[in-house]
Amino acid sequence: MCQDACGQGCYYTTCRKTDGYCSTCKSRFWGDVCNKTCSKNCLSCKKVTGVCIECNAGLWRPSCRQECDQSCSTSECFIESGECKKCHLNKWGKFCENLCSTSCSWGCHRQTGHCLSCRNRYWGQDCSNMCNNSRCEQCSITNGLCTLCQHRFWGENCQNTCKSDKCLQCYMDTGYCSACPQGRWGLLCQNTCRDECLCCNIRTGSCTLPCPDVSDAGKLAQDDIQAVGIIVVMVICIAITVVAFGLNGVIRYILRRRKSRKEHDRAKGLKAATEMGNDPSTSTKTRDPMYINVTESNLSELPSTESGLSELPSDHVYERLRH
Repeated sequence: MCQDACGQGCYYTTCRKTDGYCSTCKSRFWGDVCNKTCSKNCLSCKKVTGVCIECNAGLWRPSCRQECDQSCSTSECFIESGECKKCHLNKWGKFCENLCSTSCSWGCHRQTGHCLSCRNRYWGQDCSNMCNNSRCEQCSITNGLCTLCQHRFWGENCQNTCKSDKCLQCYMDTGYCSACPQGRWGLLCQNTCRDECLCCNIRTGSCTLPCPDVSDAGKLAQDDIQAVGIIVVMVICIAITVVAFGLNGVIRYILRRRKSRKEHDRAKGLKAATEMGNDPSTSTKTRDPMYINVTESNLSELPSTESGLSELPSDHVYERLRH
């Protein structure tokens, strides 16, 4: 019995004793005994019919013989419909057959064609609208309000000129300089860099190399804000670390004080016991002051029992006498 091997495509090492039926097949096998192979274009197929479930990359069902559209990024598409999973940059649609608006700066949504971001001075779903103010360098893609002004302007609508005519660019909310010409620094670019500096930090005046690209002053302002944010985060992290170490030190100091106090109290108690003649290393009763001066000459003075033997106080009497 059991002289025949189960089919090579059986997922498990066992099969039905009477006919070799396998409950589950390995990948690329199908049939009752899992002895049939799926189409070469299939990664896996249905056990009963052999119809492809998964296709090799770049192909789609029902037979896994149809190629995904070449417009699909990485040539991958959904197996059921052939629709592209991703599109190349600046294309959209089920089969990536449409072009994004030329005003989109970083492509558009694969299904709707809406721009992900706009080129400077444009806004809207397809970036077809000009910013509401001619002095805007960049504006919100949803409402057209200014988010970055052109050089030398600031304010909610970029209606103000920078607070210094030396500014290449100024902060949109304050009007102070965010970028200075080479050799200048300060909130109003009023300071001159040291002789040995070709360029210097706009906030501190320290030498910087290489020199910032003054042609991209707007980016300089954004980088400046990001730098401040990074510094704030670093300061917070350092403060938390210092507080943690401080608390740890306080806790350890308290524990050491408690331990030291316990040892001091213990030593004080031992010293007092020694001065009273109570050596803990000897018998309590033999070292008690009440009996330390008992000699043969005054032994008769101790209370006696009817048998004539001296009777020492019981433990509870002894403790009461000590205290």
